[in-house]
Amino acid sequence: MADPRFELIEADILDASRLRALIKRRRPAAIVHLAARVGNRRSLAALDARDYFPVNAGGTATLLAACAAAPPGSFVFVSTGNVYDHTAPVPFSEGITPELPRTPYSQSKKEAETLVLAATAASGLPATVLRLFTVYGPRQRPDMVHYRFTSALLGGKPLTLIGADSDIRDYIHVSDACAAIMACLDRPGSGEIVNAGSGCGTSLDALLALLSRFCARKPLIHRREAPAGDTSRLLADIAKAKRLLDWQPLTGLEKGLADFVTWFQSPENPIPYAGAPNEI
Repeated sequence: MADPRFELIEADILDASRLRALIKRRRPAAIVHLAARVGNRRSLAALDARDYFPVNAGGTATLLAACAAAPPGSFVFVSTGNVYDHTAPVPFSEGITPELPRTPYSQSKKEAETLVLAATAASGLPATVLRLFTVYGPRQRPDMVHYRFTSALLGGKPLTLIGADSDIRDYIHVSDACAAIMACLDRPGSGEIVNAGSGCGTSLDALLALLSRFCARKPLIHRREAPAGDTSRLLADIAKAKRLLDWQPLTGLEKGLADFVTWFQSPENPIPYAGAPNEI
């Protein structure tokens, strides 16, 4: 980036002394905490599960301790809609979070939320917990559903759909997710938990139908049951975000997917789609 105020620092969120020195030196006006080990379904694998708590909960604790050196004017912790139990009534509102979510990933993010809220209560840290639902758009991770579907469609590969065709997700465009984060920064928090999603549920079949249209390809589909503990429904109640942050999503799914497919086939996509995985 050309802006002289920008500085890229590569560091481990578990490196307490490095984080403390950086925050003390830079004295940031605001902190947006996005660092995490991600992958809700992947965390169900025994070999991966043990890594989520040290990074997601332990890393958050390390960052919060470092903030004591120079408390920021605003702190936004980006959490996940996966903390909700899919058996709860939809849409999910902020007051129905289970004490123990279903996967190691969601459990570790819930524990991190608890640490952030405890810091607000103990020291007055002006924090907001922002629960993002499924974010999509340009520069999406290749392991995410939109990237995998598009890769398989354009590459003429079969798709394995995991779960029932009645499963729904709440897809929020990356531009709307960024706007929600900025809205949190503009209003320093006091321990509020806020959902940010589209507020609309979309089945995997409907998502695939849209992507098939924009890719001009017919999908080759195989189905497989979801593993135990997987989330079958994710739908955000965004009334609180509208009221508290004066925020609402602006990018509809059709426009967002059309733009994503255009980006996917452009030189801006650094990963050739022919080599991306295709299991959803």
